[in-house]
Amino acid sequence: MSFQYCCKNPNKYEYNIFHDGCFDNETNNLLLNCLWRLPETHSIQANCNTIFSIDTYSDYLMKLLMEKLSVTEDDVKIVTDSAGLSKNDVEFYEEEICLNCTKLVFSKSKKRITIQEFLRHLRNCIAHGRFNIVRGIFIGFDMVLDNNSNLSKYTAVIKVPFDNLSNLVTDICNIADIGDFYIMLLNDLGYLTKKENEDTILAEKDGVKYLIKIRHYSGRYINKSDVVNFINEIDHIENKGLYFVLIVDSTYETKETKLFLQEKHVAVLDKSSLKELLTGKDLFNEICSGI
Repeated sequence: MSFQYCCKNPNKYEYNIFHDGCFDNETNNLLLNCLWRLPETHSIQANCNTIFSIDTYSDYLMKLLMEKLSVTEDDVKIVTDSAGLSKNDVEFYEEEICLNCTKLVFSKSKKRITIQEFLRHLRNCIAHGRFNIVRGIFIGFDMVLDNNSNLSKYTAVIKVPFDNLSNLVTDICNIADIGDFYIMLLNDLGYLTKKENEDTILAEKDGVKYLIKIRHYSGRYINKSDVVNFINEIDHIENKGLYFVLIVDSTYETKETKLFLQEKHVAVLDKSSLKELLTGKDLFNEICSGI
């Protein structure tokens, strides 16, 4: 199948995008979280979490988003045309919506990952007041205005159950930093975890203990100088039966850096192997067997 504007069993309901702003506390909390706490929305109140801007995490985060919103790939239309959404994309959801299905239609630029774009569009719908909540359904529109404040193009239509959206936003806002993200990921893989700080985690599974450090290096490949600095950083830490694991989420390891770290008894999850981990494959025992 491919994207369809509506489901096979439509339950249409007429609505007006204008509202009086009198919402209950739960709704107000969602709106405030979207305005102030969502990452990648240029709010100083938001958590500065890099995972929402790094392409390594894009597929995992979109899968999480779709699960929380109860949507399938057939319910999502991503537009890469710089002209924005088509007339049909927008008009189908103006004045009347179906209460039985969830739909996401939004534009995406090359410089942002998909989850980043969705969060930005969601925040804009609310910040500019182009939304309403109709029979438990959030319906919102994002658009771009020209220099004369006239409509230039539409960039998003978001139509989702309010409760699902509220749960998604709450979960995202609770991921305060990259450490929280990995705590969630490792717990799903069956690990007992303890967060030492935002980029350091102690994990244990089947009696095996790991000290995990997360780093974000620039460039395509891990530089020798970066791993030398890393070894100097952990040199004072007593092993005490721990496996040391370095997670590098944006670059690839080289044969030189891999051998150097193995000699120092440090295992590496680089950008390539991390993508496997994000699909649910537990790699820690495998990568640590060589050190």
